[in-house]
Amino acid sequence: MDTIVIITIIVFLFYLELGIYVLLKNIYSKVNRAFFLLCIGLAVWSFSLIFMFSSENVEVITFWKKFGALGWCLVPALVLNFISHLTNLPQKDKFKRILFYVYLIPGILFVYLIFAEHWFLYDVSILVDDAGLYFYNESVYLNVFLVFLYSFVFLVLFMLFQWWRNIEDKIEKLQCIIILGSLIISFVWITVFEILLPLAFDIPMLFTTHIGTFAFIGGIAFSMIKFRLFVVTPSFIADEVTDELKEILFFTDIDANVLKTNYYTQKLTGYNTSEIYGKPIQILFEERKLLEQKIYLALTKTDPVSLETDIQTSKGELIPVKLFILNIKDEFGDILGIAVHGYDHREGLKMKEEIEARKLTEQKLKNKGDILQRLVRERKNELEKSYKDLQVKIANRMRIEEQIKADISEKEVLINEIHNRVISNMNMIISLVNTQTPHNLSLKAFRKLQEFNQRVRSMLLVHDNLYLSLNYSDVDFTRFLNSIIDDLLKRYNKNENITIRSNISNAFLDIDYAIPLGLIANELITNALVH
Repeated sequence: MDTIVIITIIVFLFYLELGIYVLLKNIYSKVNRAFFLLCIGLAVWSFSLIFMFSSENVEVITFWKKFGALGWCLVPALVLNFISHLTNLPQKDKFKRILFYVYLIPGILFVYLIFAEHWFLYDVSILVDDAGLYFYNESVYLNVFLVFLYSFVFLVLFMLFQWWRNIEDKIEKLQCIIILGSLIISFVWITVFEILLPLAFDIPMLFTTHIGTFAFIGGIAFSMIKFRLFVVTPSFIADEVTDELKEILFFTDIDANVLKTNYYTQKLTGYNTSEIYGKPIQILFEERKLLEQKIYLALTKTDPVSLETDIQTSKGELIPVKLFILNIKDEFGDILGIAVHGYDHREGLKMKEEIEARKLTEQKLKNKGDILQRLVRERKNELEKSYKDLQVKIANRMRIEEQIKADISEKEVLINEIHNRVISNMNMIISLVNTQTPHNLSLKAFRKLQEFNQRVRSMLLVHDNLYLSLNYSDVDFTRFLNSIIDDLLKRYNKNENITIRSNISNAFLDIDYAIPLGLIANELITNALVH
């Protein structure tokens, strides 16, 4: 037992120091961090075994057995996490995390079962009594654990095999072979000495699983030392940068055969590395002849050659891309190959179309704006011209109105003057007639003078009504007749035994008609009153 304790101590120190060493090489590398966690899990397991092998107390062994479960139950998830980052399978980080949790959760459940003492892989009391450990063959958890363990091992082997198929670099292939071979050795060791022999022959467990795992970790350590697997080298930096670059990227040889690409390009095209590497780059593009011409041109020029074309995906979809092609030379100026990088041009073309559409819309709006401005100017000129014409018309109208007012005023003055003269003349005639008395004239002559006087008075009434009317052309004939009737009644109706009933509608007559009709009415009424 002392020998196995010493070996376990050496294995524990190896795991611990190797994990710290790799982590310090590049603390920012996901692969290095995953390997460090794996080494810590194995170190915890080995550390618990040191006390289990060196103690004879059942309670102490049980405690360290539970403590060791934190290591060996979680090692499958930690190994899978490391392998997925090392091989970059699956390629998406989301799927890497899902795969890790798929094996981490069962491992945590096994830890819980052991801490709750619902299940033990072996009987601790036998270690004290018979100096050996046996499986609990009757436990159903054993079968579940074996399925869990073997599914994990086959999945890791499959991922390493896929990694070996996809890589083209000779050094990487050698690294893969070393790690794959060391894993197979550890798997065979653990299967034979820790599972098959104890179950088949009912013999104690040799308990060398942590030592068998040493082969796998040792193979990784050898790859690290031999090929500087976890050291930050220019090649490592270049791989990390190209994988994180969100652009189309191809590296080809002089014959334009693809040597390397990045994850973004694989995701965009839908091809994996095995379908691209070693193939002519032209097969991925629509305009192959044009691409060949540009590649040939890039081999003869120092400046990058640009190209707009369509890249064809695995589903046959054509994606517009903008490419830049340049040659890669060594320190002696010899061309080593070609680098083709670019970007998905769909957004650029879409933006270009939107810009063109916006420019076209702006041009249309500008043209419409120009037309509108022209119409506004024309309308403005028309309104200004109309306004000026209106101003002229208003001025002429005002001038004419002023002239008309002046003429009216002058005519009113003349009419008033004529009216006054007519009135004066007629009154003079009436006064002259009134001066004649019956003593001076015969009765017949006197009556004739009175009739003449009445006719003059009728004419005077016409002029009075004309002067009082709204205009000087029409006479209110109704009013005129009523005035003659009243005047004649006062003259001839002395006994007030005569009554005149008149039914006269409103009538306005021209002065040329009013005077003769007035004289006729005067004669008619006078004759009626006299006779």
